[in-house]
Amino acid sequence: MIKHTLECNLNMDIWERSKARYIYNYPAYCRTCNGWGGQWDQYDPSPAGSEVSPGFKTRFTLCPKCIEIGVCPRCGMTMREPDEEADIDEACPFCGYKLSDMEGIPDEPECTCDE
Repeated sequence: MIKHTLECNLNMDIWERSKARYIYNYPAYCRTCNGWGGQWDQYDPSPAGSEVSPGFKTRFTLCPKCIEIGVCPRCGMTMREPDEEADIDEACPFCGYKLSDMEGIPDEPECTCDE
């Protein structure tokens, strides 16, 4: 059984409270992206086998279950027509969500207590 440090327990408690507060305030949030409107990922743009040194770029991919089809990732209401392109500064008329605000359920903190 892992014995967690005080710092780890505190971080987990803060995260649990933040998550619970978000779910309480926005119960219809998108379960796919956790209310963010998409997700960040890293990729290597260098073609395989090229002489370009490897490196990573970060990109934000819109969530196909909400923002990409015009649904607010926070409140679940329709923000725009599905065939219209998402605008980073477009505000949801129901809850005020904007893609540029970059808020959703925070990621769970990493626990390193078992190392």
